[in-house]
Amino acid sequence: MVTIARLASSLVVTTFAGKTFVLPADALACYKAFPFNETLRQNVLTTVARVFDFFTFEDYYLNSPPPFQESTVDIRATIAKLNSTQYPTDYDFSKALYDFTTQMNDGHTRWFPNCYNAYQNILPSPPITVEVDGVQGVYIAFDAVDFISLLGTDYTSFFDSIGFDWKRLAGAKVLQINGQDPYSYVDTIASTVSGNYLDHGVRVNSVFSSYRISGTDFSQRLGDLAGPMDVTQTSLTFNLIPVNSTVAETVTVPYLANYLGPPFIDSAS
Repeated sequence: MVTIARLASSLVVTTFAGKTFVLPADALACYKAFPFNETLRQNVLTTVARVFDFFTFEDYYLNSPPPFQESTVDIRATIAKLNSTQYPTDYDFSKALYDFTTQMNDGHTRWFPNCYNAYQNILPSPPITVEVDGVQGVYIAFDAVDFISLLGTDYTSFFDSIGFDWKRLAGAKVLQINGQDPYSYVDTIASTVSGNYLDHGVRVNSVFSSYRISGTDFSQRLGDLAGPMDVTQTSLTFNLIPVNSTVAETVTVPYLANYLGPPFIDSAS
């Protein structure tokens, strides 16, 4: 049985080796091909606990003051829970630790397992927040076609192959995201996915696609909604009004995962 499990694990990983873009569900299957290992858990959590022994803000997180209450967490109780929970795979354990440190909203206190941050989910319709005719609203980035096309035909050809016209969504006004008011959905992403910043407003800005300047380099971010370092979500449903239309429609936009790690050929590599 063990031999069969190992062969199945190797086959899953080998299937995606060398591919730059894969379906999120396939990337997740690749992650979950590695069984939970108690020795690794003890090694990781011993190190984590020792790091937090030097963490001067631990008391702050027990009862974070307004307006930072959503960062409140009992660090020691969470580590104990991570140490007692039965996880089906190594990924599930690592994801739980990743979510815990993300929820602290401190960019200096994060868990980034290279193996499980190897894929970035990318949506071809990154949302922005902008004022149009004096009214603030959520839109699909007006430059989405030029921006997303920079990923190359390896990415865009996938949408051609399934007959999904992502280009027509550029500039569309977003009325709902996954059945919620768009700003409410963005708030949820800022509270649970973005991390890095104590201030909720900064995390909200991080959810949207935006421009940035580093030195003399000018670039554009996908944002935490259109480019999360997580492959558990396969699609996002928008209710929107396309450009040159007055009729709202519901569109489910697929994610496609981009491999960012070093080359590999099987589970051992």
